[in-house]
Amino acid sequence: MLHYDELFTLELLGFFNPKLRSLRSLEDASATPGLRACLGVDRACRSTISDANACLDPELLQPLIADLRAKVPQLPQTNRQLDQLLRRAIAVDGSLFSVAGDVAWGLRQRKPGGSGGRDDHKIRLDFKYCCATGLIDGLEINGKGSSETAAARCEIKAEALYIADRGIFSFALVQDLLTARADFVLRIKASQCLEVIEELAPTPEQLAAGVLAERRVRLKPSQPGVTAPGQVLREVVIFDERNPGKPIRLLTSLPDLPPQGVGQVYRRRW
Repeated sequence: MLHYDELFTLELLGFFNPKLRSLRSLEDASATPGLRACLGVDRACRSTISDANACLDPELLQPLIADLRAKVPQLPQTNRQLDQLLRRAIAVDGSLFSVAGDVAWGLRQRKPGGSGGRDDHKIRLDFKYCCATGLIDGLEINGKGSSETAAARCEIKAEALYIADRGIFSFALVQDLLTARADFVLRIKASQCLEVIEELAPTPEQLAAGVLAERRVRLKPSQPGVTAPGQVLREVVIFDERNPGKPIRLLTSLPDLPPQGVGQVYRRRW
């Protein structure tokens, strides 16, 4: 027998998981080992879910929702500066997806020296995600001959805060962001060259928060003939709990945010 609290658990799962947008998908999810541990049935049949939704008074859920909201940390109260930054934060990323082989524009030949020399049947979705609303702020479908960085340079908004991983980085992107008067927190590769202008010693509080180093820097070309933006920026190096041997290097235009706050902004990307 499916109880109302178990139905509410399923409804919450469907609300927060974009893959579960039908009664059939909820039924299939209810049979997975992880969710079965939360339910009193082996499988929640979609007909049962449908019947329950038809007769359930939604007003009865208001106290439950209020109780759950009270347990969620209130970022505006605990860290107002970070809350204001995240209200204009846009996370940038790209992901490869397999597509049917008969979609000609989705085919990409593997590069010479690749494994097996087979066709790579993939396209890439380049998207920008608004951290404040939880909605997609921009989406492009790309493939061979394009890059995530090129997609990130499109339609940059003034006063927005862009967050991206190390695969989305170039001098041109940094210059575009600066020219558009947008801020950024960009992860950079371990090999990225920087000209150190000033080394700032982390405080004990910052060290406890995982800050390993903070510097005022300029971008420095690694090859002759390459022009880098000349503005002074900040590099913040933070500890990576998932990969302790490889710290995370962050380049940011934010002048006043404490270095541990820069790390918090980057982690919000996930």
